[in-house]
Amino acid sequence: MVKLSIIPIAIGSLLIGPLADASVLTPGNIIVATAFSDQTTTKFGEYTPSGALVQSYSINVPNGTEQVVSGITVGTNLQPYVFSGSFNPQLWSINTSNNAQSTRTVSGWSNVGNTVTGGAASYLSYVFVTSEKASSSNGGVFRFNLSNGTALQMFNPNPISVGGNTSYDKITIGYDNKLYALFNNGGFSSPYLVTADPISGAGFTVATLSKSVNAIAVDANGHIYALRGASNSTGEGIDEFSPSHTLLRSLNFPNGTLTGTPSSIQLSATGNILATSNSGTILQTTTDLATYSTFSIASTLGVGKTVRYTQAAVVQTPVPEPTCLAVVAMASLLLAQRRRRHGYVIDLDRC
Repeated sequence: MVKLSIIPIAIGSLLIGPLADASVLTPGNIIVATAFSDQTTTKFGEYTPSGALVQSYSINVPNGTEQVVSGITVGTNLQPYVFSGSFNPQLWSINTSNNAQSTRTVSGWSNVGNTVTGGAASYLSYVFVTSEKASSSNGGVFRFNLSNGTALQMFNPNPISVGGNTSYDKITIGYDNKLYALFNNGGFSSPYLVTADPISGAGFTVATLSKSVNAIAVDANGHIYALRGASNSTGEGIDEFSPSHTLLRSLNFPNGTLTGTPSSIQLSATGNILATSNSGTILQTTTDLATYSTFSIASTLGVGKTVRYTQAAVVQTPVPEPTCLAVVAMASLLLAQRRRRHGYVIDLDRC
């Protein structure tokens, strides 16, 4: 049985001045974080699926945090979380109910300066971010607990091999409630897929896909949707793998459709797929892998600058935690019997 190494880490947090113009995110929209080749500004934007800009503003992070973007996700609180910075990263967020900005960080966390790798994913009250092992940083996955402000370092050392790989490029939480991640393979893509329980770390396994891919997303049945770039022998596209890692089908598109390098892929609960390039192209398709559409954020968030780091995510309606799901199920049963059980009151506010 694999033993998971989870190490509590002291977390540093910082409140930043509020924004006056941030609005609540709308489920179904797309959020984008980007930075530029001059590394002087990091921008956040919310778009409709048709590519219309809803709101935008600068991301404020502490001095010493590089103006790069390595990941973005939306928490169950409907707040955005941006993996901002590289060698000295911060997890930036804004509470859109009061426009208060904040960042948090942990020691040993790094993305070693890459324009494409790095990732963030949310699950229940947690945000997961990748880390690269280097002389001044640790590998593994850092899990931020949004409820109590703590952080844990997971999978460092490698649970199945003490000297094994602990540098992670991408991460996602599948709709099957499993954590999936890609090991760093020395470049922008990797065939090495890690699977584990996101809470306990149990079931840690490493599989090898038949292709090197840049990012992954997973549906409720364990089907893997993998984004690949032009460096792959078959060029740019999205592949669907079965839970046993058999290639099922592919959607290919011309090299350069995702300007720069394909950097991230997201999957919505309704089967919409969102793929992103580091130079600001947003590609949308569905799990049917039939057709696709694109739009670029370079002319809206990147006006007058060269877009170099871009990550995007879908805003989704939060899913209740398992305990709340049980309460709701029981409530539905009891409410159906209310004519026979007069006076029964159910309070679902806590869910």
